Amino acid sequence: MKKILFTILLFFAALDPASACVCDELNKETTEELFEKSDYIIIGTAIINSEFESQFEKFLNTKNKGTNVLLQVESVLKGDVKLKEKLFVYQFQTSCTRIFQIGEKYLIFGEKIEKFTQAEIDRTHSGELSPPPPPPSVNDGLVKLYTHEKEEVKLLNDQILRYKTITTDQCTSLSVESKGFSTTISYLKTQNN
Repeated sequence: MKKILFTILLFFAALDPASACVCDELNKETTEELFEKSDYIIIGTAIINSEFESQFEKFLNTKNKGTNVLLQVESVLKGDVKLKEKLFVYQFQTSCTRIFQIGEKYLIFGEKIEKFTQAEIDRTHSGELSPPPPPPSVNDGLVKLYTHEKEEVKLLNDQILRYKTITTDQCTSLSVESKGFSTTISYLKTQNN
């Protein structure tokens, strides 16, 4: 029953135009900003769904696509990563979550994640609704997860022990097949010179 209710709720949330992802246009200026704030800029292929799946991801993931994936690096434009190295891509579950197609190549502007922690949830307001948590973000490599699931935090930290871990989304990644890929690459080449 919970799964059905969750699926219906997710469906109606997706119809709400206020929940649509809005990204800045990738032009020379925004590409320069992304270059400066990104720890990694790589081109890689999504090779496998991660072992970790939240309820939201189970709804989105199928055999050939996923939200949190392993990415095999094919080209490094910025960052301390090697060719053929595998990166774990973790995404905050928002309206801007990218659904990666397994086997497809992507240009990723990634922010490094070094540790996940479980945020303290304020329970002092008994009988009242707690205020919503702040939007997800990475602060000095640390991600605070607002979850009741300690196992989720442990599984994500286990991934960090195995793979360098980054976060991205629809606004900071694009398929190499997309219209904006070649233009963005040309902006990046001028940035590197």
